[in-house]
Amino acid sequence: MTVPSSRLLAVAAIVCATVALVAAPAYAHATLQETNPAQSTLYPSGRSPATATLRFDESVAIPAGAVQVFDGRGKPVKIGRVAHEANDRILTAGLPALADGTYVVTWRIVSQDSHPIQGAFTFSVGKATATASVKGLLAGRGGSRTIGVLFGVDRALVFLSVLVLLGGIAFVRWSWPDARQLADVMTLLRVALGVVVVSSIAAIAFQAAYVNGHGISGLFDGSSLRGVMRTHFGKAALARAVITVGLAATFVPARRTVRYLLDGWFVVGALAICATFAYAGHGDTGRYVGLGFVTDVVHLAAASLWLGGIAVLAVGLRDPSAPRGAARAAARFSAIAMPAVLVITLSGSVQAWRQIETWPALWHTAYARLLFAKVGLVGAIVVAASVSRDVLRLRLVPTVRAAIAPGAQTREAAPEHVRDLRNAIWVEIILAVVVLAITAGLMNAQPAREAAAATPRTVTETVKVDRVWFDVAVQPALPGDDTIVVTPRTPARGPLRVLQLDGALVLPGRVAPIPLTFVAIDRGRYASAVQVPIAGKWRLTLKALRTQIDESSASVVIRFGG
Repeated sequence: MTVPSSRLLAVAAIVCATVALVAAPAYAHATLQETNPAQSTLYPSGRSPATATLRFDESVAIPAGAVQVFDGRGKPVKIGRVAHEANDRILTAGLPALADGTYVVTWRIVSQDSHPIQGAFTFSVGKATATASVKGLLAGRGGSRTIGVLFGVDRALVFLSVLVLLGGIAFVRWSWPDARQLADVMTLLRVALGVVVVSSIAAIAFQAAYVNGHGISGLFDGSSLRGVMRTHFGKAALARAVITVGLAATFVPARRTVRYLLDGWFVVGALAICATFAYAGHGDTGRYVGLGFVTDVVHLAAASLWLGGIAVLAVGLRDPSAPRGAARAAARFSAIAMPAVLVITLSGSVQAWRQIETWPALWHTAYARLLFAKVGLVGAIVVAASVSRDVLRLRLVPTVRAAIAPGAQTREAAPEHVRDLRNAIWVEIILAVVVLAITAGLMNAQPAREAAAATPRTVTETVKVDRVWFDVAVQPALPGDDTIVVTPRTPARGPLRVLQLDGALVLPGRVAPIPLTFVAIDRGRYASAVQVPIAGKWRLTLKALRTQIDESSASVVIRFGG
């Protein structure tokens, strides 16, 4: 028999369908902290800035066209080379002498967890003029949906093949050595090894197209590929492919001494492969990076022991005539599986806590919804596993005990018992594959803590000073375009007309103050539109001119984004 079957084709279809549903563009994982020029800065005519600088809260990679500048008509301005500074957290691009007018600077970079992020800010020289649509300029740099889906499928295949390969090799070497004689099992491991290598290398090309916002043609762009190879993602994918090729040595029969050396090499290689995911993913970002990295490695190692073991059992038990050692191997897997699932659950909970942090993020983000789906499926897997354990406990374990009793003759399990166990295992495998597809979606999703911080909302505050109170409403309170509405009133909540209302947004030491001019709208309210360049706790200052000689001032801190 060969490994491909209707069941395996169904599993592949489930992977592709699930990833297609959960694949979506990833969002911000690094945060822009400061720009120079600052948002809305006005330079004197003939004294335009010599450089554009962006500072982030973590190291970022520079894809092709990372920084672009456009004039008021949307025409690109030729700029100098984009360079790194300060531990790769600062990007600097040289600017030519600029004519009077307003300019838009768009940027697109790659954060440490391999996800692209983008944004824009404006500045003016001489005088402010109309500009091209910032939204339109950014939309032109968005990623391809086709590439996003294909990349998601590739990531799911990487996860699936790595777990099957590592867990399968461990199970065959230490729990079921006789499985080496089964062509189906060895074919499964060789196919998994090949898929790991091919999908890891393909991931580099997908990442190149994905981060640069290109379509299929971006898979073969040399400069983009070289750029990916300078990032955590590219280095991790290449290392994974190379180490996996080295694991092929574990398939070769060897004497005892050499076998021990191969066991050691396998353990080191398996942990290194698991570490490549943590190095290029969420495990190496956010709070408590050390904890996240170790937890990611442990999570993947435990998952491989479980999934690889059941995959080998499922394929090895396809022949109901009970291959040699099958009953004993199944009993050993039962002893491994429950501790592995417990470790998976605990480590997954730690990672969920790191990425969620707050109750709103738990209930109102796509990341959390995917996480709930994953938890539900893991629960279903535990139920399916209990069926397998019943088969083991009631039918196969007695066979094993009878076989190892003193003076007992060699005895294998009945074919119908093996068939029952095999069917229960296939249910676990199908559910596990869906879990892996959802995991690929989680890898590509914005962490819940960041999604919650990026959720549009209306922030309301009341500032009380002397005889004037200011009701302040800010919407959506995120970096980008915001609207601030201020309603001056008396302490008794009576309306209060003012001659003029001005203000400013200040982020001390980070960005130049942004002046605000309020326009009267209705019911005694005053509104101002503003573009907030970066997230943070901004101080809103207000000055209300009530008469020609009477002025009231107030200030309040408003959090924009995270």
